[in-house]
Amino acid sequence: AASWNPAGLGQLKGMQFSAMHLKYIEDINFEYLAASMPFGEWGSLAVSGAYMAVPPFDSTDPALNGTAKGSASDAVVALSWGGSFGPLSPDTPEFKDVYYGLSGKMIYRSLGGYSPTGGEGQTFTAVAGAVDLGAFWAYTPVLSFGAMVQNIGSTVTFLGDESDALPFAFRAGVAWRGYDEDWLRATMLADAVKSYDPDGGKPGSAWGGVGT
Repeated sequence: AASWNPAGLGQLKGMQFSAMHLKYIEDINFEYLAASMPFGEWGSLAVSGAYMAVPPFDSTDPALNGTAKGSASDAVVALSWGGSFGPLSPDTPEFKDVYYGLSGKMIYRSLGGYSPTGGEGQTFTAVAGAVDLGAFWAYTPVLSFGAMVQNIGSTVTFLGDESDALPFAFRAGVAWRGYDEDWLRATMLADAVKSYDPDGGKPGSAWGGVGT
């Protein structure tokens, strides 16, 4: 929930912890860690982080052999809150099944391997901030809807003018728990994403997925 839609945190009933380690191709490592704690009927707080790193590598350009090895890493740390609109509007009981969520994120990026003429290799870093906004509606016990606006924030900027826009996107999804027994639970899922280029140079793209 902290990564995909913080509004889902409002449904947690107890403390939860999640961790993942992925050893990817070419020795690329990806790490993820998250922990959450509920605060009664008001909602839940979560702390999460992700880190991805490429080990130092030599340039494939023969003209650059002997220069500093390249390297790259990305990291994000987020503080998320999700809760129900019910406690905010106790006179409207149907609001208890509608949830909101908010995540504040700090993004760190490192690029290494640049070697000025006659100088030693240098590593450059950049920091950016972003916010995610989410909503979740438990329409029935077996059918729910979710939506999210992702990466509202600043650009990742190196050297004052070399900047990369964050992947700003809208997400929407639906889940249907078609089978729910003690020995088996099956949920059908569908998700759609529309991305936008904040710089206006590209129209963005759209994609989706289904699963169970």
